[in-house]
Amino acid sequence: TFQGVSGSTALHVTAPAKTLSSIAVSPLNPTLQAGATQQFTAVGNYSDGSTADITTQAAWTSADAKVLTIDVKGLATAVAAGATTVTAALTNVTGSANVTISQPAPQSIAITPASPQFAIGSTQQLTATATNSDGSTQDVTSSVTWSVANAAVANVNASGLLTGIASGSTQVTASLNGTTSSQPIQVITPTNSLVNVSTWHVDTNRSGLNSGEVSLTPSNVSPDH
Repeated sequence: TFQGVSGSTALHVTAPAKTLSSIAVSPLNPTLQAGATQQFTAVGNYSDGSTADITTQAAWTSADAKVLTIDVKGLATAVAAGATTVTAALTNVTGSANVTISQPAPQSIAITPASPQFAIGSTQQLTATATNSDGSTQDVTSSVTWSVANAAVANVNASGLLTGIASGSTQVTASLNGTTSSQPIQVITPTNSLVNVSTWHVDTNRSGLNSGEVSLTPSNVSPDH
C-alpha cells in the first residue's frame, strides 16, 4: 500500500527436488547354505531426510552368478559354496551386501575303495562321495577333511592320497560340515621284499662260512630257486 493505493501478487515457493543419497541393502552380511533362497530389500535415503522402499525399483546384480543368482525383485538363490556381493542400483546410486554361501551338511559320506589294503611305501587314492538330503550325490574328495587314526601306520594328504608307513591296521576318516565317515585300512609288508641271507654249513667241528660258501643277495638269487 502506498498513498492509499494497494496492490498484491502471488508468490510461489517451490521446495528443491529431493535426490537419492544412498541405498541400504539388507540383510547386510548373510550366510546361506547352497540351495537356499534369501529375499533382499533396498531402502533409499533421500536428501530431505526421508526414506523409501525401493526394492522393486532398484536393479539387482550378483558379482558371481556361479555362487549366487538374484532376480529383478531381489530374491537371491545360493548356487554353490563361496562368497559374492549383491548390489542394488538406482539413478547411479548403489548399495551392496556381502554374502557367504556354505556347503550344506551331507546326510552321509561314502569312502571308496572300501577297506583298502596296500603295501608299505605304496599309495592308495581314496574318493569321498556325499549323499545330500535330496538324494543327489557329489564328489567331495577335495572338500572333506581327511585324517588317519594312527599316523605311524599310514598318512593321508588333503586330496585323500594314503601312503603306507608301517605294517598294521588303522582307520581313515573323512569329515564335512559335521558329517563323518570312516573306513578300516591295512598296510602290509610287500610280498616281493628281498633281503640278504647267508647260508651256513652245519658242522659240529666248526662255525661260520667256509671258502666254498657265499652270502646270498637279491642280485645273485634267481626268483625260480
